[in-house]
Order: sequence, then C-alpha cells, then structure tokens
Amino acid sequence: MRLSSPSRSARLAAATALLAIAGMLGLVGCGGDTAASAGTGPRIVVTTAPLGALVRDVVGDRAQVDVLIPANLDPHDFQPSAKDAQRLADADLVVVSGAGLEGGMQQSIDQARQDGTPVFDASAHVRLRTLDEHDHEGEEEGDHGHDHGAEDPHYWLDPVLMGDVAVALAPALKEHAGLDVTARARAVRARMGDLVAQMDGMIAAVPQADRVLVTGHDSLGYLADRFHLTVVGAVIPSLSTQAEPSAAQVADVVATIRRTHAPAIFTEVGTPKAVVDAIASDSGARVVSLNTHAVAADGSYATTMRELMKAIVTGLTAR
Repeated sequence: MRLSSPSRSARLAAATALLAIAGMLGLVGCGGDTAASAGTGPRIVVTTAPLGALVRDVVGDRAQVDVLIPANLDPHDFQPSAKDAQRLADADLVVVSGAGLEGGMQQSIDQARQDGTPVFDASAHVRLRTLDEHDHEGEEEGDHGHDHGAEDPHYWLDPVLMGDVAVALAPALKEHAGLDVTARARAVRARMGDLVAQMDGMIAAVPQADRVLVTGHDSLGYLADRFHLTVVGAVIPSLSTQAEPSAAQVADVVATIRRTHAPAIFTEVGTPKAVVDAIASDSGARVVSLNTHAVAADGSYATTMRELMKAIVTGLTAR
C-alpha cells in the first residue's frame, strides 16, 4: 500500500520546476538518455541496464521500462542530471539495484522516495555475499585494503539470484503499477535454471586447475561462486571502482598472477587502463574486457550472461 504522499501530478510539477531552474543556471548535464522500451501503460524506471533487461522480461509490453544509467557507464559514480530527477519523479515505480551500487545517485533516489515515488530495492530480496579474508585465495595475511565485511552489490551476475528478484518484483508491480505479472515472473525464474545449465556447459571446457580469475575490481564473486571459479586477485581491491590501488597492491596482483599462472586479467568499466597494462606487461597475462554493465544487442539478460561466460572461457583457454 502506498503511503500518503504528494500526487503524481504534484511530483511531476515539482520536478519540472526543478528542471527549469537548473536550465536557467546552466546546470542541466547529460544524464542517462536511454529510451524507454516499447510499450504503453505504467512507467517503470530502472537504474541499471542488466536489471532493466530483467524487468522487461517480467513486464513484456505492458509497461514502459526506462533505464536511467546508460549501458557501459560505471554505476558506482554515475551522477544524475535534473532530467534524471524528473524521470524518477514521473515513475510509477523505480527499481534500483541497491546495496550501494548506485552511490553517485543515492541522494536522488532517496529524494524520489521521500517525495512519494515507490522504490523497489532489488538487493533486499537476495542473499548478499560479503567480502571476507578468504575471497582472494592465497593472499598473505594482513590488510590488503579490501572491503572486508562489506556487502557485495554485483549479484546480477548470478542468474539464480536474478530469478529471485523477478519473483519478488511481481507484487510491487501489482501494487504500484497495476500489473499482474506473477506468472511471467515465475516463468523468468524457471528459465534462469536453464541459463545456469547452459553456462555450466560452457565453463566445462576449462580445466578445473585453470578456473582462476583476476578481476578489475571485486565484482565477480557471485559468478565465481555459482560456477565454481576462484577469484585470486583484483586490480582494485574493492567492491567499488572508486578506490585506487597502491603500488604494493599492484605488486601483489603481479605476484599472484605469476604464482597461480592466471592467464588473463578481466577488466570492466572503471578499471584503470594504465594500471592494467602495466600489470599485464609485468606478468604476461592477457587483458580481457567484460561488459558487465551492458546488455547484449538483443536486450536479453540470458544472452548477456552467455556472452559474458563465452568471454571468460575464451580468456581462460586461449593460448
């Protein structure tokens, strides 16, 4: 049940006024300019591209789905514009990834919620992993600057958890957008089992001893847990790309690659290229770019995950 709050028209009027004022002051920046999906009916605003793909799978053409953060931009530091604030205010429901992922726009999300826009936090409906002392196998004891004990927001890289999100989203869509999509949500979750089986078949091509990952930052833990991979190191030893690696941490990564014979460094948006190139040069590892913040050309979450696994398998097996 929606709490008593300003009407949708009042929220839209307030956001429009804010936009006009910002324009007069020259403050309107370039925000997410992703077009809403085809469809009519309620407007669902989603913060990230992978989560948007899931929401589209659940609602079909019964709602407009507007992704706020453009694909392949780093959600950790995305700063919303006044236009984005209007999108949030005008939504029937805002769907956020949560767990601190959208740190740069948290204030705008909180303001939208305060002004009466319903917000569905997907992270509240999955079991979040925490980064602990054992996430990077083989590290020396001591503090290496990792976010020990922090909740990992990268759960969209586990299809099983995304299936849970789909089912949990259905009641919120019915309450706030008038959409009964329970059956579709359950079907989406069922298909996630098929997707996991397909991805398991892909990783089977990699010998068990070679299933080691060096990542751009601490982002592939869920995927590693689901598909029996081992994360041995990260260029940025943090759950956020906003941290900066020290010289000692860079040296640790080089030493880890040599010790584990990790063949590749898997980078993402936000990984510092100069640092990665130096590590690759010193260690002999190849650099493989992963599109973890974008979706496949067909807009499908399943295709996105299959392409991601294909890139990982190729990075681990190419000689």
